[in-house]
Amino acid sequence: CYKTTMPRAGVPVAFSVQVENKSYYMCCERECGEMIVRFKEGEVPKEIPGESNIIFFKKTFTSCCS
Repeated sequence: CYKTTMPRAGVPVAFSVQVENKSYYMCCERECGEMIVRFKEGEVPKEIPGESNIIFFKKTFTSCCS
């Protein structure tokens, strides 16, 4: 979880996983004119100044949400 000064819907979070002693983080990038989500090798920084392609906003969904 990260703190933010920008009001947005949801809690700012970053995702990371560890596979066979290697860490990977999830990021969003533009490729061929489309936004895609992928994992890259590396650690998620403890502090992220400004905007970032690794911060996602956690939202709660229910079975009735589209």
